[in-house]
Amino acid sequence: EKTEMFRDILVCTFRVDASLRQYVQTLRGELESSGIGFDHKPFRPHVTLVRRAVLPGNRTDLSAVRDMLGGPEIPVRRVCLMRTDFVDGRPKYSCLRTIE
Repeated sequence: EKTEMFRDILVCTFRVDASLRQYVQTLRGELESSGIGFDHKPFRPHVTLVRRAVLPGNRTDLSAVRDMLGGPEIPVRRVCLMRTDFVDGRPKYSCLRTIE
């Protein structure tokens, strides 16, 4: 949907259909009722493109990057419940469970 900076990370965010939003809501309900902690921030699916990104001249217009990424819809074939741990200040990702 769009390319944007999140602090110093360049990400591409996606539009999500109602069925995936419902899945996330159900999953969060199950996690909560099971006493499993999770990040309660709004669901925001994204792909990290660049960490520690520095845009020349403090640019905020990312339309060129967005245009390069434009294209067909991306089907969701697999969902991974991810855990992020920070080791020596760097994120380490672990897939806790995968559902096809």
